[in-house]
Amino acid sequence: MRQAARQRGFTLMELLLVVAIISIVTAVVLPQLAPTFDQQLQGCGEIVVGDLDYARSLAIANGSTYRVTFDVAANSYSLTHVGGNATLDTLPLSPFHNNADDRTQQVTSLADLPHVGVTVSIVGAVITGNTNTPTDFVEFGPLGETTATKPTIIWLRAGRGVDSKYAGVQIHPITGVATLEDSTQTPLEIPES
Repeated sequence: MRQAARQRGFTLMELLLVVAIISIVTAVVLPQLAPTFDQQLQGCGEIVVGDLDYARSLAIANGSTYRVTFDVAANSYSLTHVGGNATLDTLPLSPFHNNADDRTQQVTSLADLPHVGVTVSIVGAVITGNTNTPTDFVEFGPLGETTATKPTIIWLRAGRGVDSKYAGVQIHPITGVATLEDSTQTPLEIPES
């Protein structure tokens, strides 16, 4: 009877060996599951592009003007109606609406977006041309166009210093279509924070 009870359990050495194997496998596999800077930039950039497309679609659907304002210090941007029809100032409910916000603006904080590891930050925005002009907003008109006559680029960054990776969200002035573009260059016109 004593021998049967002994065969059912595990020894301390066997348990320690299993724990050691699990630790080694975790140490090897877990870093590979964490997103890279490029993946973080890609995901965040796609969210920004989606929000810009949403602002553009509101402008077209309502025949009015909507503005997305970038707040570099708060690492956020907000959508508001700036057209003449005050009845459109109250934005439609969206799945991303923060209940703490009033209904006249939709604020998106990049720090609040789901992420693992490094947070992506807004570096700034410029209207391109012979000389790049810093801006803190983009406006979409009733035909989906922007009020800027040149392309606007919103710069995003993952990491700090020499380890930084950049991506630009470019908005075409005539169509208002936003696209995400990878960049290995530092945006020269925007000071490094």
